[in-house]
Amino acid sequence: MSGTSNSGRKPLPTAHHQLTGSWRAKSREGEPAPVRHGDGLPMPEGMSEDAVRVWNWWHPMLWNNGTLSETEAVALRQLCESAVSWVDALGEERAADKDTKANARKEARAAGEYFLKLQREFGLTPISRTSIAAIKNGNDDAIEADRIT
Repeated sequence: MSGTSNSGRKPLPTAHHQLTGSWRAKSREGEPAPVRHGDGLPMPEGMSEDAVRVWNWWHPMLWNNGTLSETEAVALRQLCESAVSWVDALGEERAADKDTKANARKEARAAGEYFLKLQREFGLTPISRTSIAAIKNGNDDAIEADRIT
């Protein structure tokens, strides 16, 4: 719907502008800064086993590039559980017979759209992360493959 207060792109966080070297990072005085302590967020309790694997994949990357703070643990959990729901829905769609295929496809599409929406919130799509570079923290192998799998 054009012309509403929701028109246009969502504003990007100052951390994004700082990482990209944009002049806009300097023009946002008074913006609340994310709180970051230690080496990352504590994993929320009660996550599914598959969601824990997704958390272990994304958490180090998001934490190390400086776009994740302590206030986003619940949102990151939601992203991880959404990823699992989407993969499960795809599996159900593939396994569905012709009588239930349309409904399974509809559910997989809805799960995929929700998952994509959450990915955009975290800058996990090519367009939403354009020009973001990870911040070097002195540990070149901070995100190594065996740690993320």
